[in-house]
Amino acid sequence: MRILIYFALLFSMILVSCGSLNKSIPIETTEVSFTQEIQNFREAKKQEFRESEHAPLKGKEIEYMRFFDPNPEYKVVAQITRIDNPESITIKTSAGEERQYIPYATLDFELKGKTHQLIVHTSMRFIQSEEYKNLLFLMFYDDTNGEETYGGGRYIDLSKEDIVDDKITVDFNKCYHPYCHYSSGYSCSIPPKDNYISTKILVGEKNYAGEYKGEH
Repeated sequence: MRILIYFALLFSMILVSCGSLNKSIPIETTEVSFTQEIQNFREAKKQEFRESEHAPLKGKEIEYMRFFDPNPEYKVVAQITRIDNPESITIKTSAGEERQYIPYATLDFELKGKTHQLIVHTSMRFIQSEEYKNLLFLMFYDDTNGEETYGGGRYIDLSKEDIVDDKITVDFNKCYHPYCHYSSGYSCSIPPKDNYISTKILVGEKNYAGEYKGEH
């Protein structure tokens, strides 16, 4: 009899762990899952550096990359509004070059009780590539630039495939620095002045702790 009771209890525990009883997920589980997602993103970024011959950091240099603690408050759902008949615009780079981008849509969202609007871009270079045709490129400034983060702004990669009912999730925990933050010899797009968030985005990548490679 005791054996039957033991197995009955064990089976009920398995059902709960698999979600079969339709119980709500504990807050602790959700937070761990979110933190792990951000950690996986960062490790993938480091691995990309390790594997790319064009990456600005190599070997032990990669371990000097620094990040803010993950914070789900900076994961927002933005209303996305397509820009009708957009014209290509010129965006300068850190090397003084010019690149052509196409304003794709406005992103309207609320963060910590304040509303903000940013413009997300695409380009002919993206559109004509099978691999990157759905890529949306978000370049932005915030009040951490020049202090906790690179003065030239940060980037977030989005995808057209993630747009649902004219909304898209923007996770600032996944924002990253351009190559120019680590080393000279790169030409990085400078965010448009209008793409400014009037607050400190205290998530994502922070200032590199290693030595800058080359001359500023």
